[in-house]
Amino acid sequence: MVRTAIEAEVKRLILFHHDPIRTDDHVDQFLAEARARAREAGSTMQIDAAAEGMEILLPVKTGAALAAV
Repeated sequence: MVRTAIEAEVKRLILFHHDPIRTDDHVDQFLAEARARAREAGSTMQIDAAAEGMEILLPVKTGAALAAV
């Protein structure tokens, strides 16, 4: 997943899970491993782990920017 995000030149990657058995420590370890892989590949991509209640606001494209898509 990290390799694909790097190849796609993703600027920010949010990791998430739905396994209720996974603890916060497991998520923290998974996040650390993902960040290490990105650094080893020379990526400056921001990698975070989603948390309950987390909201991410995305910019809205308007006018010429929307027509170019």
